[in-house]
Amino acid sequence: MKKRLEFFLWNGFDGKKELERSIPYLKKAISIWEKEGCDMSWEGEEVARALTQVYYDLKMTKEFKKMKKKFHYSDAEFDCRAYSKEEADRILEHIEKYFGKIERRIPDIDPEYANIDVLMIPASTKHPYTTLMTFGMGSRFMEGTPPELVPEKFGYDELFLCLPDDWELDLDTMWAVQYLLDMARFPFSNETWLGAGHSVAYDTYLGNTNFTGFLVTYPYEYGMEAFQLELNEEKQIHFYNVIPLYTEELDYKQEIGFEELEALFTKSPMVTDIHRVNVALDESATELEEGEEKEENSQILYQ
Repeated sequence: MKKRLEFFLWNGFDGKKELERSIPYLKKAISIWEKEGCDMSWEGEEVARALTQVYYDLKMTKEFKKMKKKFHYSDAEFDCRAYSKEEADRILEHIEKYFGKIERRIPDIDPEYANIDVLMIPASTKHPYTTLMTFGMGSRFMEGTPPELVPEKFGYDELFLCLPDDWELDLDTMWAVQYLLDMARFPFSNETWLGAGHSVAYDTYLGNTNFTGFLVTYPYEYGMEAFQLELNEEKQIHFYNVIPLYTEELDYKQEIGFEELEALFTKSPMVTDIHRVNVALDESATELEEGEEKEENSQILYQ
Protein backbone atom coordinates (compact mmCIF):
# COMPACT_ATOMS: atom_id res chain seq x y z
CA MET A 1 0.00 0.00 0.00
CA LYS A 2 2.81 2.39 0.89
CA LYS A 3 4.41 2.07 -2.54
CA ARG A 4 1.03 2.50 -4.20
CA LEU A 5 0.35 5.71 -2.28
CA GLU A 6 3.82 7.02 -3.08
CA PHE A 7 3.01 6.44 -6.73
CA PHE A 8 -0.14 8.55 -6.42
CA LEU A 9 1.67 11.24 -4.46
CA TRP A 10 4.50 11.84 -6.89
CA ASN A 11 3.06 10.75 -10.25
CA GLY A 12 -0.61 11.64 -10.05
CA PHE A 13 -3.23 9.69 -11.98
CA ASP A 14 -3.60 8.35 -15.47
CA GLY A 15 -7.26 8.65 -16.30
CA LYS A 16 -10.48 7.30 -14.85
CA LYS A 17 -9.23 3.75 -14.25
CA GLU A 18 -6.44 4.98 -12.00
CA LEU A 19 -8.94 7.07 -10.08
CA GLU A 20 -11.23 4.12 -9.53
CA ARG A 21 -8.30 1.93 -8.47
CA SER A 22 -7.31 4.57 -5.95
CA ILE A 23 -10.52 4.30 -3.91
CA PRO A 24 -9.53 1.31 -1.72
CA TYR A 25 -6.23 3.00 -0.94
CA LEU A 26 -8.01 6.25 -0.27
CA LYS A 27 -10.31 4.61 2.29
CA LYS A 28 -7.37 2.84 3.93
CA ALA A 29 -5.45 6.12 4.02
CA ILE A 30 -8.39 7.81 5.74
CA SER A 31 -8.38 5.21 8.52
CA ILE A 32 -4.62 5.49 9.01
CA TRP A 33 -4.75 9.28 8.98
CA GLU A 34 -7.51 9.33 11.61
CA LYS A 35 -5.68 6.76 13.71
CA GLU A 36 -2.38 8.62 13.60
CA GLY A 37 -3.93 12.04 14.23
CA CYS A 38 -1.54 14.95 14.73
CA ASP A 39 1.25 12.76 16.10
CA MET A 40 1.92 10.99 12.83
CA SER A 41 4.67 8.48 12.28
CA TRP A 42 6.72 8.87 9.13
CA GLU A 43 4.49 6.36 7.36
CA GLY A 44 1.36 8.05 8.68
CA GLU A 45 2.52 11.41 7.39
CA GLU A 46 3.42 9.91 4.03
CA VAL A 47 -0.05 8.38 3.81
CA ALA A 48 -1.69 11.65 4.81
CA ARG A 49 0.13 13.52 2.06
CA ALA A 50 -0.86 10.88 -0.44
CA LEU A 51 -4.45 11.12 0.75
CA THR A 52 -4.46 14.86 0.19
CA GLN A 53 -3.13 14.34 -3.32
CA VAL A 54 -5.92 11.86 -3.98
CA TYR A 55 -8.49 14.42 -2.83
CA TYR A 56 -6.99 17.09 -5.05
CA ASP A 57 -6.70 14.97 -8.18
CA LEU A 58 -10.24 13.68 -7.79
CA LYS A 59 -11.54 17.23 -7.68
CA MET A 60 -9.52 18.31 -10.68
CA THR A 61 -10.94 15.65 -13.01
CA LYS A 62 -14.11 15.66 -15.06
CA GLU A 63 -15.18 12.59 -13.11
CA PHE A 64 -15.28 14.53 -9.83
CA LYS A 65 -19.05 14.91 -9.46
CA LYS A 66 -19.69 11.34 -10.47
CA MET A 67 -17.06 9.94 -8.11
CA LYS A 68 -18.19 12.18 -5.25
CA LYS A 69 -21.77 11.00 -5.57
CA LYS A 70 -20.78 7.35 -5.93
CA PHE A 71 -18.60 7.31 -2.82
CA HIS A 72 -20.61 9.82 -0.75
CA TYR A 73 -17.89 12.40 -0.17
CA SER A 74 -18.79 15.87 1.07
CA ASP A 75 -17.79 19.19 -0.49
CA ALA A 76 -15.63 19.90 2.57
CA GLU A 77 -13.47 16.88 1.79
CA PHE A 78 -12.79 18.32 -1.64
CA ASP A 79 -12.09 21.88 -0.55
CA CYS A 80 -10.53 23.76 -3.46
CA ARG A 81 -7.06 25.23 -3.57
CA ALA A 82 -6.32 28.61 -2.03
CA TYR A 83 -6.17 30.85 -5.11
CA SER A 84 -8.72 31.41 -7.84
CA LYS A 85 -7.81 29.75 -11.13
CA GLU A 86 -6.83 33.08 -12.67
CA GLU A 87 -4.63 33.99 -9.69
CA ALA A 88 -3.07 30.53 -9.59
CA ASP A 89 -2.24 30.63 -13.29
CA ARG A 90 -0.54 34.00 -12.99
CA ILE A 91 1.44 33.03 -9.89
CA LEU A 92 2.59 29.72 -11.37
CA GLU A 93 3.59 31.52 -14.56
CA HIS A 94 5.58 34.04 -12.50
CA ILE A 95 7.32 31.29 -10.54
CA GLU A 96 8.32 29.35 -13.63
CA LYS A 97 9.52 32.51 -15.36
CA TYR A 98 11.84 33.64 -12.59
CA PHE A 99 12.53 30.62 -10.37
CA GLY A 100 12.36 27.63 -12.69
CA LYS A 101 10.11 24.90 -13.99
CA ILE A 102 7.96 23.21 -11.35
CA GLU A 103 8.52 19.46 -11.20
CA ARG A 104 6.46 18.39 -8.21
CA ARG A 105 3.66 19.69 -6.01
CA ILE A 106 3.51 18.52 -2.38
CA PRO A 107 -0.04 19.06 -1.07
CA ASP A 108 -0.89 20.57 2.30
CA ILE A 109 -2.17 18.09 4.88
CA ASP A 110 -3.02 20.67 7.53
CA PRO A 111 -4.92 23.57 5.89
CA GLU A 112 -6.05 25.08 9.18
CA TYR A 113 -4.99 28.66 8.43
CA ALA A 114 -4.55 28.61 4.67
CA ASN A 115 -4.26 25.89 2.05
CA ILE A 116 -0.51 25.96 1.42
CA ASP A 117 1.22 23.50 -0.89
CA VAL A 118 4.96 23.23 -1.51
CA LEU A 119 6.29 23.35 -5.06
CA MET A 120 9.56 21.61 -5.87
CA ILE A 121 11.72 23.19 -8.58
CA PRO A 122 14.74 21.08 -9.60
CA ALA A 123 18.19 22.48 -10.30
CA SER A 124 18.81 23.94 -13.74
CA THR A 125 21.67 25.53 -15.65
CA LYS A 126 20.40 28.99 -14.74
CA HIS A 127 19.67 28.11 -11.10
CA PRO A 128 21.97 25.21 -10.08
CA TYR A 129 20.11 24.33 -6.89
CA THR A 130 16.79 22.82 -5.82
CA THR A 131 14.08 25.27 -4.74
CA LEU A 132 11.10 24.66 -2.49
CA MET A 133 8.39 27.31 -2.88
CA THR A 134 5.16 27.75 -0.92
CA PHE A 135 1.99 28.11 -2.95
CA GLY A 136 -1.10 29.37 -1.13
CA MET A 137 0.34 31.46 1.69
CA GLY A 138 -0.34 34.63 -0.29
CA SER A 139 -4.02 33.81 -0.67
CA ARG A 140 -4.63 35.14 2.82
CA PHE A 141 -3.79 38.59 4.19
CA MET A 142 -1.43 38.66 7.18
CA GLU A 143 -3.43 40.55 9.81
CA GLY A 144 -0.32 41.79 11.60
CA THR A 145 0.91 43.78 8.60
CA PRO A 146 1.69 47.37 9.71
CA PRO A 147 -1.10 49.74 8.53
CA GLU A 148 1.41 52.03 6.82
CA LEU A 149 2.51 49.16 4.55
CA VAL A 150 -0.99 48.11 3.48
CA PRO A 151 -1.35 50.92 0.88
CA GLU A 152 1.93 49.67 -0.60
CA LYS A 153 0.26 46.28 -1.05
CA PHE A 154 2.33 44.40 1.51
CA GLY A 155 0.66 41.62 3.47
CA TYR A 156 0.67 38.74 0.98
CA ASP A 157 3.76 36.50 0.84
CA GLU A 158 5.11 33.32 -0.63
CA LEU A 159 8.35 31.88 0.79
CA PHE A 160 11.10 29.85 -0.84
CA LEU A 161 14.03 27.81 0.41
CA CYS A 162 17.03 26.89 -1.75
CA LEU A 163 18.76 23.54 -1.29
CA PRO A 164 21.71 21.71 -2.92
CA ASP A 165 21.21 20.48 -6.48
CA ASP A 166 21.33 16.83 -5.36
CA TRP A 167 18.71 17.28 -2.63
CA GLU A 168 16.07 14.54 -2.50
CA LEU A 169 13.01 14.22 -0.30
CA ASP A 170 13.44 11.50 2.31
CA LEU A 171 13.20 10.98 6.06
CA ASP A 172 16.38 12.97 6.78
CA THR A 173 15.50 15.90 4.54
CA MET A 174 11.76 16.16 5.18
CA TRP A 175 12.49 18.90 7.72
CA ALA A 176 12.91 21.38 4.86
CA VAL A 177 9.31 20.91 3.71
CA GLN A 178 7.91 20.75 7.24
CA TYR A 179 9.61 23.91 8.48
CA LEU A 180 8.91 25.84 5.29
CA LEU A 181 5.22 25.09 5.81
CA ASP A 182 5.52 26.02 9.46
CA MET A 183 7.06 29.36 8.48
CA ALA A 184 4.22 29.96 6.03
CA ARG A 185 1.60 29.26 8.70
CA PHE A 186 3.41 31.29 11.37
CA PRO A 187 1.90 34.74 10.63
CA PHE A 188 -1.63 33.31 10.67
CA SER A 189 -1.27 31.23 13.82
CA ASN A 190 0.38 34.14 15.65
CA GLU A 191 -1.59 37.05 14.10
CA THR A 192 1.57 38.74 12.89
CA TRP A 193 3.33 39.17 9.55
CA LEU A 194 6.60 38.28 7.84
CA GLY A 195 8.85 40.53 5.80
CA ALA A 196 12.53 41.09 5.04
CA GLY A 197 14.61 41.23 8.21
CA HIS A 198 12.27 39.09 10.30
CA SER A 199 13.45 35.85 11.84
CA VAL A 200 11.72 32.91 13.47
CA ALA A 201 13.53 30.72 16.01
CA TYR A 202 12.71 27.26 17.33
CA ASP A 203 13.69 25.51 20.53
CA THR A 204 14.84 22.43 18.59
CA TYR A 205 17.25 21.75 15.74
CA LEU A 206 15.83 21.73 12.23
CA GLY A 207 15.87 18.06 11.30
CA ASN A 208 19.35 16.62 10.81
CA THR A 209 21.02 20.05 10.98
CA ASN A 210 22.41 22.36 13.65
CA PHE A 211 20.19 25.22 12.49
CA THR A 212 17.55 26.51 14.91
CA GLY A 213 15.60 29.06 12.90
CA PHE A 214 15.17 31.10 9.73
CA LEU A 215 15.90 34.57 8.43
CA VAL A 216 13.45 36.13 5.96
CA THR A 217 15.26 38.12 3.30
CA TYR A 218 14.97 39.43 -0.25
CA PRO A 219 15.48 37.22 -3.32
CA TYR A 220 18.66 39.14 -4.14
CA GLU A 221 19.91 36.83 -6.88
CA TYR A 222 16.60 36.88 -8.74
CA GLY A 223 16.02 40.64 -8.95
CA MET A 224 13.18 43.00 -8.09
CA GLU A 225 10.93 41.70 -10.86
CA ALA A 226 10.99 38.26 -9.23
CA PHE A 227 10.33 39.77 -5.80
CA GLN A 228 6.82 40.99 -6.50
CA LEU A 229 3.81 40.12 -8.63
CA GLU A 230 0.83 42.45 -8.82
CA LEU A 231 -2.40 40.47 -9.09
CA ASN A 232 -4.79 43.42 -9.00
CA GLU A 233 -5.12 46.98 -7.70
CA GLU A 234 -5.26 45.80 -4.09
CA LYS A 235 -3.12 42.67 -4.01
CA GLN A 236 0.55 42.10 -4.66
CA ILE A 237 2.42 38.89 -3.84
CA HIS A 238 5.96 39.22 -2.44
CA PHE A 239 8.40 36.33 -2.75
CA TYR A 240 10.89 36.05 0.12
CA ASN A 241 13.92 33.84 0.53
CA VAL A 242 14.15 32.05 3.91
CA ILE A 243 17.63 31.10 5.10
CA PRO A 244 18.34 28.64 7.93
CA LEU A 245 20.44 30.15 10.74
CA TYR A 246 22.38 28.93 13.74
CA THR A 247 21.40 30.04 17.25
CA GLU A 248 24.29 32.52 17.48
CA GLU A 249 23.33 34.06 14.13
CA LEU A 250 19.74 34.51 15.26
CA ASP A 251 20.98 36.16 18.45
CA TYR A 252 23.36 38.39 16.50
CA LYS A 253 20.60 39.55 14.19
CA GLN A 254 18.36 40.29 17.17
CA GLU A 255 21.02 42.22 19.11
CA ILE A 256 23.07 43.86 16.35
CA GLY A 257 20.81 43.99 13.31
CA PHE A 258 19.60 42.39 10.08
CA GLU A 259 21.94 44.23 7.71
CA GLU A 260 24.88 43.71 10.05
CA LEU A 261 24.27 39.96 10.03
CA GLU A 262 24.04 39.87 6.25
CA ALA A 263 27.35 41.74 6.07
CA LEU A 264 29.08 38.88 7.94
CA PHE A 265 28.48 36.47 5.08
CA THR A 266 31.42 36.44 2.68
CA LYS A 267 29.49 33.97 0.52
CA SER A 268 25.76 34.13 -0.15
CA PRO A 269 23.90 31.81 2.25
CA MET A 270 20.97 31.53 -0.18
CA VAL A 271 21.62 27.85 -0.92
CA THR A 272 21.32 25.85 2.29
CA ASP A 273 24.56 24.19 3.36
CA ILE A 274 24.15 22.23 6.60
CA HIS A 275 27.93 22.25 7.07
CA ARG A 276 28.55 25.95 6.49
CA VAL A 277 30.51 28.12 8.92
CA ASN A 278 28.59 29.85 11.73
CA VAL A 279 29.43 33.47 10.84
CA ALA A 280 28.35 34.84 14.22
CA LEU A 281 30.57 32.71 16.45
CA ASP A 282 33.56 35.07 16.54
CA GLU A 283 31.35 38.15 16.69
CA SER A 284 29.28 36.63 19.51
CA ALA A 285 32.40 35.77 21.51
CA THR A 286 33.59 39.36 21.19
CA GLU A 287 30.26 40.71 22.43
CA LEU A 288 30.36 38.41 25.45
CA GLU A 289 33.88 39.47 26.33
CA GLU A 290 32.63 43.04 26.42
CA GLY A 291 30.06 42.02 29.03
CA GLU A 292 26.90 42.02 26.91
CA GLU A 293 24.36 39.41 27.90
CA LYS A 294 22.63 37.27 25.29
CA GLU A 295 19.02 36.09 25.36
CA GLU A 296 18.31 32.38 25.29
CA ASN A 297 17.28 31.53 21.73
CA SER A 298 14.80 28.89 22.90
CA GLN A 299 12.67 31.70 24.32
CA ILE A 300 12.58 33.70 21.09
CA LEU A 301 9.69 32.91 18.79
CA TYR A 302 9.59 35.94 16.54
CA GLN A 303 12.12 38.71 16.00
